[in-house]
Amino acid sequence: MIKRFAFLWFTAAGSKPSVRSWAAQLGVSRTWLQKLVREFRKDPTEMLRAQANEGDPRLVDLERARERSQEMWRRGELRPRQFQQWKRLRREERAYDKNRRLKAEAEIPFGREWKRRMRANRDAPK
Repeated sequence: MIKRFAFLWFTAAGSKPSVRSWAAQLGVSRTWLQKLVREFRKDPTEMLRAQANEGDPRLVDLERARERSQEMWRRGELRPRQFQQWKRLRREERAYDKNRRLKAEAEIPFGREWKRRMRANRDAPK
């Protein structure tokens, strides 16, 4: 449903709201809306077909889709919103562990990082 509203905004002629404004009205992030627009520019056939079959989207349809999503949240059929935060924290932990491992390897004589540092010192202009 959001895709159809995004396509409606994308194909609108004349003055239209900004990406930020339209994303806020739809309740999505502007970056995701911009991603959809890039997809539409590459290949709009899927959305043109949907628009031909179903017509322009209506606000009633959007409300119905939001209610359905809320029901799916309650039943646990959708990922929790905290999932994205968990993924970000996990990425940060991995980066921290990698940096710590590289620092430890740099101190070990004849380790990978130690050799790399020695080679860099040897090849450095004097």
